[in-house]
Amino acid sequence: MEGDDAMPMADLRESLKQARSGGYAMPSFNVFDTTTLLAAVAAATKRGVPLSIAIDEAHFAHTDFEGLVAMTRSLAERAPIPVSVHVDHIRKPETIARAIAAGCSSVLFDGYAMNYEEKVRLTRHAVEQAHAAGLTAEAELGHVGQLQGREGFAERSEVTDPAAVEDFASRTGIDIVAVSVGSTSGMTSQTASLDLNLLARIVRSAGCYFSLHGGSGVPFDQIKNAVQLGICKISVFTRLADAGLAAGLEAIRANPSAGLIRFTDQVRHGYEGAALEQLDVWGPARNSAPTS
Repeated sequence: MEGDDAMPMADLRESLKQARSGGYAMPSFNVFDTTTLLAAVAAATKRGVPLSIAIDEAHFAHTDFEGLVAMTRSLAERAPIPVSVHVDHIRKPETIARAIAAGCSSVLFDGYAMNYEEKVRLTRHAVEQAHAAGLTAEAELGHVGQLQGREGFAERSEVTDPAAVEDFASRTGIDIVAVSVGSTSGMTSQTASLDLNLLARIVRSAGCYFSLHGGSGVPFDQIKNAVQLGICKISVFTRLADAGLAAGLEAIRANPSAGLIRFTDQVRHGYEGAALEQLDVWGPARNSAPTS
């Protein structure tokens, strides 16, 4: 990934602008270790697409957050594509400060289970902190449910109210609104059903950028329709993680003495392959022949 065309950590807003003008969605691939990080960057590099590396606050317990950000920044400086690092689904106010101190590019304030006025107030505060440090700010309006929530039980979805989007965006100053239109995080099958009519109304209601979370469970044809309507960033994790695990387990079944290095290599290849499959559908690669 080294070369004269390498670039520093990207401004997510510039990548989103590029995706919107190019008629595709940029990936926000969740990572939690070196293996998943390298796989995500490799896939985006092969398809020539700007990449948002997402580290979920819920995964902090399973990684060295500051160390992983530092590694991502190092990779971004040597990558031939724009790479930004994003902290996903923040529910603890102190995480905003940690993200800023670590040198992240963007943050998502979750606002889960808050009433509307409380969500507006705390989102505005998160946006002010982020913008003061030069970061891009994203927030959920409504809630994308999770099959396995942080407390060990499912979180129900709350659909985005299109009548509230303009008010929410103007009062908070948010750059990106994460919409809830039928996707659910943690799905292992592509059986979610997006309300595309609702999404069209949402996108028409404000001039900010719009993102879709829970991309693993959405059929590819619906993802393509969502991109055409204005979604320009899509978050995917479960499908990539499951593909990585399956590849690693297959390597061990084929050779039980293969060892940890072989297992980890195959996990990386499996994750990368699933990421490439996604990008070939809704990334810029769908408009051109993929590179090897």
